[in-house]
Amino acid sequence: MQILAMKKFEDKLNALGPSYKDNVIKFFSSVKKMSEDDLSRNFLGFNKLNKIFVYKIGALRLFYNFIKNNGKLILIFLDLTFDIAPLNQSRNPNYNSLINPNYNSQINPNYNSLINPNYNSQINPNYNSLINPNYNSQINPRYNSLFSGYYFYDLEINALEFTIPANGDVLLFFNFSGEFKRYGIKHSQDGYVIFDISNRWAGHLESDGGNGFNYFDINNRWTGFLK
Repeated sequence: MQILAMKKFEDKLNALGPSYKDNVIKFFSSVKKMSEDDLSRNFLGFNKLNKIFVYKIGALRLFYNFIKNNGKLILIFLDLTFDIAPLNQSRNPNYNSLINPNYNSQINPNYNSLINPNYNSQINPNYNSLINPNYNSQINPRYNSLFSGYYFYDLEINALEFTIPANGDVLLFFNFSGEFKRYGIKHSQDGYVIFDISNRWAGHLESDGGNGFNYFDINNRWTGFLK
């Protein structure tokens, strides 16, 4: 079995502590010895080429796929990350009422019309073409390769949506057909409270400590991330 790794994966692997790095290298050695029967038992998606999957080693998540080249099967590792740590209570709306829209009316569009696209046309892409990717190609990643907004990925690293800032406090989510899907209201912990287009609370974004956010549902389950 041939194993390849993307540069991003190699860079992150080299940055791991010695124990983590040793475990991954031992794992690679065992994979190289696997037969196709072993692979089919141990790897989700062995028979599904060109789709991204996740393999766990302790707290590490390894993202991979399979390709075929001249009839030979190749396992490619794309990226790696640690399981996300439990939410700090200050970023958990169950413990911090300031970021819970059920208790803080300033971040709830049902009570604050300034942050509600149904009442504020400046943050509604149906009325403001500057923030509508169907009319403004500069904010549409299908037409602008220099698009600088966030992409929303699920945990299998599938890009599902992209975001556009409506103003300093509101973030709009669109799918890649240009449909307006949901929006986020900035909260006091440098994240966002997420609502669907019917103004129902749908989750929240919390800083990942870098240039992005982790996406949690209303039960605080990690469901995706923005990069």
